[in-house]
Amino acid sequence: MTRWGFLLIVVAAVAGCDQVAYIEVTPSPILLKQLNNEVRVHAKPMSQKGEHFPKASLTWSMKDPAVASVDSLGVVKPLKSGRTELVVKHDKVESTAQVEVLLVEKMTVDPLELTLVEGGEAQEIKVKAFDFEGREIKDRRPQFRAADKKIVSLGQNAAFGLA
Repeated sequence: MTRWGFLLIVVAAVAGCDQVAYIEVTPSPILLKQLNNEVRVHAKPMSQKGEHFPKASLTWSMKDPAVASVDSLGVVKPLKSGRTELVVKHDKVESTAQVEVLLVEKMTVDPLELTLVEGGEAQEIKVKAFDFEGREIKDRRPQFRAADKKIVSLGQNAAFGLA
């Protein structure tokens, strides 16, 4: 067997071996709603035949690292409101997942002042939250807290005069 013949056999054998063809990323998309949130992203390197390569080395990054961070284990943490993409790579194979950080950036309160009467009727408080694009966020509920619990009691969306 000639040297070239041996080389062709080696090349054919290597070409026939399975290798990472794509990376499955879950969850996708990723939505983070508070600065103390974090999401563990799972990346599964796969061959064209569906074989999993659990020991394949992966690198993680964010297209906009000002919006969110990712560590070497795939833990994504929010940094500020916005959108970016998580990028997972193995050699030249790359997969992405959309990341949105949707923090409350602005709130409105109506009314701005209340006059409460001891034992009187509750006064309704309306609070609206808005995201970084000015869109109202309807899946968040405000938490009310009285500075002096002997004077006022705060319910879900109302204030009651106590003293």
